[in-house]
Amino acid sequence: MTVFGTHVPISSWTLVALVAGCLLSLPLAKPLAERTGWGRNATLTTLMLLAASLAITLTPGEDSGVYEFHPCLSIGTTDPIDGLLHSGGGLGGTLLNALLLLPLTCAATLATRRVLPMLLFAFLLPALIEPMQTLIPGRYCSLSDQAANTVGAALGVALGYLLLRRASRSGSDGATPEQSPGQGRREAR
Repeated sequence: MTVFGTHVPISSWTLVALVAGCLLSLPLAKPLAERTGWGRNATLTTLMLLAASLAITLTPGEDSGVYEFHPCLSIGTTDPIDGLLHSGGGLGGTLLNALLLLPLTCAATLATRRVLPMLLFAFLLPALIEPMQTLIPGRYCSLSDQAANTVGAALGVALGYLLLRRASRSGSDGATPEQSPGQGRREAR
């Protein structure tokens, strides 16, 4: 599949994993929301976006018949820095990789109302996904993809934070981002 002039390794496995992940998210959302105190819809959205992100990144690619180990760093290149910065499919690939985790981390920040743990998540998830791709047929690990994923994920957390701040400022009852609108400050008696 080609998007923005960049090859995106999506196969029938991606659709299978996406459907399975979304079907698994449905029964998990309510108990997770009740246990954590997050909103049920926000929890469901976050779980479905996580399922989509993992389905897109961790399923075999179109050329899954070819199984070769592809290290994250190109060994033996004349200019390793150039190989690091330009191994992710050009500008289109970089843009797609940046956009991949942005909705997930924004939704997770809105669901949890916690910025620092989600920022840690934004750095850890790409650091786990890219090396795991070396083990999946038809997938290739790229540090430039990891960098773009991390930037996009961090921007998602920043967007979630800004939306939380906006919601807390627009709340007329003095609710803070940690409180729901119905839990504003109580007046002194």
